[in-house]
Amino acid sequence: MLDFTYSLKKGLIMNVKAFAHQTHARIAAASGLTLKRTHIYELTAAAYGDKSYAALKARGLLCPMPSDALKVRYAQLDPSAAEQRAQMLGYSPDEASPVAALICAELQSEKLGVVPIDDVLHHLLFGQLEIEAKSTPTDTDSWEWDEEARHEDSNYDYPLGLNLHSQWIVEGLQAAANGNDGRAHVALALLLDSESDEEDDEDDWEHESDNQSGLYWYELGFPQFPGRFA
Repeated sequence: MLDFTYSLKKGLIMNVKAFAHQTHARIAAASGLTLKRTHIYELTAAAYGDKSYAALKARGLLCPMPSDALKVRYAQLDPSAAEQRAQMLGYSPDEASPVAALICAELQSEKLGVVPIDDVLHHLLFGQLEIEAKSTPTDTDSWEWDEEARHEDSNYDYPLGLNLHSQWIVEGLQAAANGNDGRAHVALALLLDSESDEEDDEDDWEHESDNQSGLYWYELGFPQFPGRFA
């Protein structure tokens, strides 16, 4: 297992399990219902449009969004889907509606979204340790737009990007890697390599070479790694 203990210092305090525990307690206090803890996960997945929590984990990583721009991209919720899922889990219509609303309210309060593993890996392969709010690694148009806005407004602030070293991201990748997701194995290796690069102060040529090597294997479908790749 890769050692990512440094991420506990750089990342956020809460993780997915802590969120589920907190939400479970708050819903019980607000509604008087005693939900199974597993139902919190299933209703969360439904709110993001996934058929199950297993499907959500296979698709992406649950984590806080540091800016409104990223919330628009990754944090769209569907309360009606969560309500339907609650009824499928055995809750009456009178129970399902408030439970779904409370789940969505908690997700919004914590600013959580689901970032596809493919997006995380894509950025890491291009040497980016942050998903920018307004651009992708090859999106020059949005970068130019940001530059124009910054020059026109002296008070302009770039929206915060998503740090790929955050505890949420690392723990999500570790869980996916434990499930034999090859993308997660490669993403974790690139994160660990980037940390080594920072500590050793390696030059830009070496860093770019490592990422391009990862990109080469990515395009070939990672023949040296087991697991599923999208």
